[in-house]
Amino acid sequence: MRKVLLTATMQSHIAQFHRPLVEMLRQQGDVEIHVAAYDNLAEKNGLSLAFVDRVFSVPFARSPFSLRNRKAYRQLKRIIREGEYDVIHCNTPVGGVLTRLAARKSGAKVLYTAHGFHFYNGAPKRNWLLYYPVEKWLAPLCDRLITINREDYQRACRAFTTDVRHIHGVGVDEQRFYPVPLEQKNALKEKLGFTATQRILLCVGELLPNKNQTMAL
Repeated sequence: MRKVLLTATMQSHIAQFHRPLVEMLRQQGDVEIHVAAYDNLAEKNGLSLAFVDRVFSVPFARSPFSLRNRKAYRQLKRIIREGEYDVIHCNTPVGGVLTRLAARKSGAKVLYTAHGFHFYNGAPKRNWLLYYPVEKWLAPLCDRLITINREDYQRACRAFTTDVRHIHGVGVDEQRFYPVPLEQKNALKEKLGFTATQRILLCVGELLPNKNQTMAL
């Protein structure tokens, strides 16, 4: 049996985005899948990690400067040592940094998915000063770096020392999300209590200050 560890800063990240990955892994054969991340599911309207075999609550903090991350690193290192994993797949900036450091001598194959680097064309200088050197330094600590946009892929290929791959975004189910004719749109508006001339704005994202929904409003 192969053992796989998925890590991220928050458990909600794994619950929202990684079920298809888990299902794919199970189709490949006998596999045991664990998750290590901070438990924030209670505030996420019923999200669940029932589709994995074991969940570790690790006190990651989103801020790279939080002292909680020191405790998280020690705990994660113990989990990796005792788990004897074949593959470790890490996600999110803080989860990715601490996992790659903790897994250095584990013998596991380490993959890191960058869900959009914080440094990009037009990004604030502080992002480049803080995040770029860290990602460049840690790149050799993973066996494969997975990027989800062309800009990250091209920059990583040029500047980082590791095997870099590109997957085009996270995708959507075209059977559920698709443009509808104007007549159907107006009928849906009427069903929801809106008039045909009213405009409806949908903003999808966490209610966090850095998402800046205030600007959209």
